[in-house]
Amino acid sequence: PRTSTGVAVYKISNVDAVPLINIGKETRIPSKHYAVQGKAGELLGQLVTAPLQSPDVLTPAQMLALSKIGPRPSKVVNLKFVKFAGKGLVDRVGLDRILLKLTPEIKVNLAKYTALTPDEYRYLSGRLLYEQGDKCAVAVGLFHDLAKVPKYEAEGNYYLAMCSKKLGLVTDFIERARRVVASHDTHYTNKILGEVSPDLPYEFIEPFGEAVLKAAATKKVLKHENATVAGNVNFIVANYGAQTANWKIAQSYAAQIPETHAKWPHAQFMLALAEYQTGSKKKALGMQEELIKKLDLDKTKAEFQGLVILNLARMYFQEEKFKESREWFQRIYKDHPLWLQGLQEMGWSQLQSGDFEGAIGNMYSVQSPYFSAVYKPESYVIRTIGYLNLCQYGDAYRTLSALEKTYRPWQKKMDFYQKVNPDYLTTVRKFLVLKSASAEIDGLPSQVVREMVRHRDYTALQKSLNRQHEEQVAYAGLDKEVDKALARSRWMVNNSRKRADQLRQNIASIKKNPQIEHNRLQWKQELDNELVLLNSHFFSVDLFEEAKASLQSYKFEVIAGAEKRLTKMRTRIVTLLATRLERMRGDLKVMLDNNELLRYEAFSGSGENIRYQVAGGEKGNRVPAEIIPQSKSLHWDFAGEYWEDEIGNYRSSLKNNCADTKTAGL
Repeated sequence: PRTSTGVAVYKISNVDAVPLINIGKETRIPSKHYAVQGKAGELLGQLVTAPLQSPDVLTPAQMLALSKIGPRPSKVVNLKFVKFAGKGLVDRVGLDRILLKLTPEIKVNLAKYTALTPDEYRYLSGRLLYEQGDKCAVAVGLFHDLAKVPKYEAEGNYYLAMCSKKLGLVTDFIERARRVVASHDTHYTNKILGEVSPDLPYEFIEPFGEAVLKAAATKKVLKHENATVAGNVNFIVANYGAQTANWKIAQSYAAQIPETHAKWPHAQFMLALAEYQTGSKKKALGMQEELIKKLDLDKTKAEFQGLVILNLARMYFQEEKFKESREWFQRIYKDHPLWLQGLQEMGWSQLQSGDFEGAIGNMYSVQSPYFSAVYKPESYVIRTIGYLNLCQYGDAYRTLSALEKTYRPWQKKMDFYQKVNPDYLTTVRKFLVLKSASAEIDGLPSQVVREMVRHRDYTALQKSLNRQHEEQVAYAGLDKEVDKALARSRWMVNNSRKRADQLRQNIASIKKNPQIEHNRLQWKQELDNELVLLNSHFFSVDLFEEAKASLQSYKFEVIAGAEKRLTKMRTRIVTLLATRLERMRGDLKVMLDNNELLRYEAFSGSGENIRYQVAGGEKGNRVPAEIIPQSKSLHWDFAGEYWEDEIGNYRSSLKNNCADTKTAGL
């Protein structure tokens, strides 16, 4: 049946039997697809979607005026009576007498529309990519262009630094962070300092520390509410001061690092160095002793503790407190990288404190087969002086001969290497892959090459060189990431077009097949959603194409910069190696030249001893060097066996053979 207007009416007794109409579901579009966070969102809101000013609300007096009754009109129009507010009947005449006294409506003046500038568009595009988390390879080119614009310099470098960090480009991250700090932009300087580790790469300790120091001089720039970040910044500047020997700066900033900070032990060590260099030597010694006590509780810092102990022993030696120096040298554990160096330096402390037997024994340890790969001419000098002070002239002479036999030819090889256009980097590379400790490399003994590279600065520079080589590969891979993102967006455009075309065909097919009319609403909604997605995919394609073009400029700059850094780094390494070899050669020459003086002392002393005995003096109970000590199976001439656990604890059993039982003054 139908109603009078022709609407069909169905009588259904069972409501549950009413069929459900399938109208489909809307396609859900995630908000992050369009959302822009942070400063970019604020900028977009101001320039594109800024709300208009609302009219002022009515005051209470204006609201009261709505009920005021005006004079009775001359002509009354009869209308049906209506009920009004529950207070009786009101006719049209009464309604006409109500006067509205409102203030004039505020005229809305629309602001002039200002389109986004190319830089603003580039900034928003870069932020959209950055917020996605995995599109930094695409965004770096956009931020690189922005960093060249003064207005966006700090922002561009900040986001470029953050993208470089995500991509593992450490060198570019630190360099961009340095530029942010150098801009003195308060907001971005403090943000980037929260991202920078206090353990800067070696080559950035000086330039980055200098930039932070200048920013700190501008009181309004650095604002660290986070104690960890504040400690990091102070450590960076203190480390810069120590690196450049600006001890006042190191002292000032290292003192500001709290004990709760992770870098506090290292800061205390730098502070002690600064105190010593500025004249507070007693305070410096005490600080290091206290630091060592605290480090005893933290086994994870054993290697750093060994460094502090070595430095403390050296300071005591400089202060001519040889007994204390020797005691601290003895505390360096054997697995420490500087243990052998400390053992030789302890030999000088033992000589100065009169423990000649101990000095001789320790040098035997240094000259054991365990250290055949070590460059150690100084140990022969210490051993010789120990013998001379015990008037054991035969052993002194034999030690001098051993030094001459081994190291005189090495000196000639070092001289020759320096004269024939040395290739230090190639020589070191060969050494690093060499497995034999007795082989020669480009005419140099492997022990000499090992000593050349056994330096903190070389290790740090080589790590930086290796890292930058790895980063070059990463730079080359940025294009692949952009191409991959661009190809995916184009693929999504094509797929979206296909889905839209299919939906149009589905809707058009309803004419021929009315039975599927119920799908029209769903298909139309899906088509509308698909067209929105298609537009977003078109936007992505345009964005990635622009990013690809911008990336070329970025790569050109950073790769060229990387090549310059690599060249500079190689030059620094070569200079360091050349300086090290020259210093080794010069020191060895002095030792070998002094051999003549020591040989003269041996001959002169032995002659005096012979004359004393001829004159009737009693000969001391000398124990020859060939005698094997009863306590250990050990041949002093390396003809027997060494006990590894006793290395570093040997003492010579030779007795003082001097005629007047006093040491020989040298």
